[in-house]
Amino acid sequence: MISLRKHILEADDRHRLCSDLESSYVAAVSTIGESLVPVSETLTAHHRQQLRQLASELKEGITIDSLQSARTRLEQELATYAEKSCRLLGHQEKEVKKILLCLSQVASVVAAQGQSNSSRLGEFTKNLETISQMSDLPEIRKRLAREIVELRQVAVQVSKGSEEAVEKLREELRTFRSKLDETEQLANTDPLTKVANRRAGEQRIQDLITSNRQFSLLIFDMDRFKGVNDRWGHQAGDHVLLEFSQRLSSAVRGQDTICRWGGDEFLAILPDCGLVKANERATQIRSQFNKEYTFKADGSWIKVMILASVGVAEWKRGETADSIFRRADEQLYLAKARRIA
Repeated sequence: MISLRKHILEADDRHRLCSDLESSYVAAVSTIGESLVPVSETLTAHHRQQLRQLASELKEGITIDSLQSARTRLEQELATYAEKSCRLLGHQEKEVKKILLCLSQVASVVAAQGQSNSSRLGEFTKNLETISQMSDLPEIRKRLAREIVELRQVAVQVSKGSEEAVEKLREELRTFRSKLDETEQLANTDPLTKVANRRAGEQRIQDLITSNRQFSLLIFDMDRFKGVNDRWGHQAGDHVLLEFSQRLSSAVRGQDTICRWGGDEFLAILPDCGLVKANERATQIRSQFNKEYTFKADGSWIKVMILASVGVAEWKRGETADSIFRRADEQLYLAKARRIA
């Protein structure tokens, strides 16, 4: 009897211990969720909610399987949160450093214009450059806050006689915007033909799709163009490509986009144009460039008859850019096969 009673008491003790351990585990999960470092309000709130849900499920009863599953989920949540937090903090750090460098450059310009404050601004510039090399984001924010207070005080003094400095800054901004425009133009232009490149063409197609605007796509491909390169060299081929693009550009409307897709393949993107009208336009355009091309090779003027095939497709609502291009490309090769035959 004594032995049985002892076993019963020990069983009760183990049950209470298991119950206490279950409660402690659930509390630990909840505490971990609430203790997440608030890197981003949205990100932190999402993962806290996931951990609250996990704790709530555990309160309903713990089994060996549910405990193992909870451990896996907890590890995954913490790992995911750590990865996203590091990525977000890295992005924020880069952005803060960019801002610091821009402020440093602005301060340099103002310092050059305001001699009475040049020493303070020069010091401010050096401080910003030093901060931009730091890797500790909280410390960057702390130091930046102090420097902003200092800059505000200097700005009050500089503003009294800084019209020249302000105009200088405006001039720098105008130059900067102009350079940005030039860079954007270069990034979207084919260097040989000066028409839009593939990047710009893809963006134009996507913009039309996003705006749900009707458009048709014409794909042009020169027949036997490779023979020009093989026989007279790439310089002759480049001349033909340039003239071809010029004839193509002159045959379309101002709202249309001509782009060189690659090699001797060109696209015409025609907004507000259905399939019937696009086929009519394709026929008209082909009459403009299916002619002789003249270029100089080996000291002599050469005349070559260049023909091109065209594939036409009208965008269907809900269709992707790849889909309409594929349909136009299929029509192109059907046309090319018919021409060669």
